[in-house]
Amino acid sequence: MEERITSIYERSLTSTVSDIEHIESQSIDGRAIVKIFFQPTANVSSAVAQVTAISQVVLRMMPPGLGAPFLVIYNASSVPILQLGLSGNGVSEQQLSTTA
Repeated sequence: MEERITSIYERSLTSTVSDIEHIESQSIDGRAIVKIFFQPTANVSSAVAQVTAISQVVLRMMPPGLGAPFLVIYNASSVPILQLGLSGNGVSEQQLSTTA
């Protein structure tokens, strides 16, 4: 995962996206989580457009069957304090939703 997907994606980002401060990534259980931190003066709309464009290009170079990246935009006021994932055998999505 790290060599075949994450490192290729990181290199593509650093060479095409403007105003990147640094990038952090993790490869866990067949998933890559890539966090892109921008300079305080970066234009967020432009940065999102650049990341989206390069993600589509890089996706063509990846192994077949790989899903498209899921982009989540965080800023200082929207950073989650806690993320929770639930699952259960025989429990419906509605029951899980009311539990959370």
